Amino acid sequence: MDTWKRNWSYVEQLFKYTTDIRRIKYTTNIIESVNSSLKKVVKKGSFTNADSDLKLLYLRVKELDKKWATVHMYN
Repeated sequence: MDTWKRNWSYVEQLFKYTTDIRRIKYTTNIIESVNSSLKKVVKKGSFTNADSDLKLLYLRVKELDKKWATVHMYN
């Protein structure tokens, strides 16, 4: 609670952003999340050729798509 109190002026500024700015920040966070997820997949399961990595990336994108479809269905 102390951290919130000490930093409230910074947090409060986030609520003052316009809808457009908040939408851009939200979109940027999604992009960063996808990039991070893809990097983890390739790093974990790197194979000897590019086709194998592309298949891994494709499967991860399909998983993310399924996950987001479920999340957005309830929003």
